[in-house]
Amino acid sequence: MPSYTGGQMIVNHLIAEGVSHVFGVAGHGVLGLLDAGYDYRNQIKLVMA
Repeated sequence: MPSYTGGQMIVNHLIAEGVSHVFGVAGHGVLGLLDAGYDYRNQIKLVMA
């Protein structure tokens, strides 16, 4: 069974729902999301302040 991080699960669900951009503030609490967003950078754009 493949292993997924919480960030990968969130990004996969956002992509499945048709979300193209995510805006937020970078910080320790969202590092997993940022890592996953980089892995899927051709499908979703993360814009951090």
